[in-house]
Amino acid sequence: MMKSRSIRSVWSLSSIINWTFYVFSFVLIVFVGVWLIKGIESVLNSYIPFSVLFFIWWMVLFVKVKQDYKNGSEIIRSLNKKISIRF
Repeated sequence: MMKSRSIRSVWSLSSIINWTFYVFSFVLIVFVGVWLIKGIESVLNSYIPFSVLFFIWWMVLFVKVKQDYKNGSEIIRSLNKKISIRF
């Protein structure tokens, strides 16, 4: 029997942060690829959009690391409780 997932669990804050990070990472990789293919004139024409995208990517990375640290701390805390109960 398949377990149904609620919409709330699918679109949680951490999943939105993860997908945003992956999308911006992909866009930045495409930007660099276009720069490598087209040359220096492409870099001079599009350095401002790249800078804005890089800044947004950096902020999303910061939020993602903070969220992952929080989730990791909760997992370790629950494991410590389970270990202390068993011993």
